[in-house]
Amino acid sequence: MLFSLSSLLYPPLCLSCDGLLEEDEKHLCQACMDLLVPLDPIAHCIYCLRCLESEKFRVCPECRGKRSVFKEISSVFPFSGPAGSLIKGLKYNQQPYLAESIASWIFVQWESLKWPSPDAIVPVPLSWIKMNRRGYNQTALIAKQLAQYMKIPVLDCLQRSSLSKSQAGLKK
Repeated sequence: MLFSLSSLLYPPLCLSCDGLLEEDEKHLCQACMDLLVPLDPIAHCIYCLRCLESEKFRVCPECRGKRSVFKEISSVFPFSGPAGSLIKGLKYNQQPYLAESIASWIFVQWESLKWPSPDAIVPVPLSWIKMNRRGYNQTALIAKQLAQYMKIPVLDCLQRSSLSKSQAGLKK
């Protein structure tokens, strides 16, 4: 009875489109879930994730000939649509429970890439201002869950040295 009453007062809504969620749906409606198509790493540049015109080269024309500090990068989804809604919900809308779903998608993508398991996961620390405002570190929540899936430790060994600009406002 209590669940039904709370559902009437606060119906569960999709985090992306604000549509009503069905009883078996969690966070996203089926239409938005269908939009979550993992990036195919073969079709994207290994340094910047731009779409490749040809799968012949694993590096896009803009990155060809440039040195990169990374051997290879990947992403689970493009940062738009439902995936962007989940990340924004975790970071800005007091929805720390989303870290579990995000970590599971990262783990599935990691496994599909057949990348070796890392020795540990190191979350990026927040500034004390953001930590006080948000109440939790979203990267630490994702790291903790991902480390459980991968059966590796989380090392909380980084320290933020300055109050830097928010990534959300920066260019590439």
